[in-house]
Amino acid sequence: MRRRRRATTPSRNTSSPSTSNLSTNPNTSSSPTTSRSPTNPIPTSPMRSRSRAGSHPWRMRPAAASSRENLGETPMMHRRHLLAAAAGLPLPGMARAQTGDWPNRPIRLLVPYPPGGPNDIIARLYAQPMSAMLKQPVVIENRSGAGGTIGVDAAAKAAPDGHTLVVTSSGPLVILPHVSSNMPYRVPQDFTPLSILTLVPEALVATPSLGVKDMAGLLEYGRRNPGKLNIGTAGSAGISHLAAELFRSQTG
Repeated sequence: MRRRRRATTPSRNTSSPSTSNLSTNPNTSSSPTTSRSPTNPIPTSPMRSRSRAGSHPWRMRPAAASSRENLGETPMMHRRHLLAAAAGLPLPGMARAQTGDWPNRPIRLLVPYPPGGPNDIIARLYAQPMSAMLKQPVVIENRSGAGGTIGVDAAAKAAPDGHTLVVTSSGPLVILPHVSSNMPYRVPQDFTPLSILTLVPEALVATPSLGVKDMAGLLEYGRRNPGKLNIGTAGSAGISHLAAELFRSQTG
């Protein structure tokens, strides 16, 4: 499963790493990391999880069919590809959608995750060519917390003048609105989707002390040791959490 990184801009001003046990014990629950995290993010799952850190119009679409559908092949986007792709951002369309001499001041590029992560790296790679094209500084601002909702909410509440953008994964825009009833923003009403920037693959790794070397070995270990496998993800109700739930449900 791959995560899509999406750049969006607010359309209006509104006021408005967890670990999981792979056992099938139904008497388990998820605990959000902050008061703004969704409650019971995966209500139908029997997977036990605990936090380590902090019909919908925008459904995720599968990657285009190609030879990469083979499990042995993973698409990789290098820095030169990202810089080249930046030239394809729909900036002229954004300019036509604005009034006056947009942009007339620095662009605020919100990243709803801490520095150093995939979203942050992607945003910083795009910031320089964006600044050159727009002839305005592009300022990165990290607003992490609550699975990305804090930064995305800041974008939703910004003035709808095209000077605030947000680079986020699908979680805060696609997943969380479906598992939480008290989201601080509305999707898609509060945002204008601009572009999918890149795909980020999800990887499954194990500690060497487990003694398994491939997927077959991991599954065999799990069958021989029911309830002893735990899996860590980047956060409750995120794409890695859902990938872990899918893996658990398909493997038993």
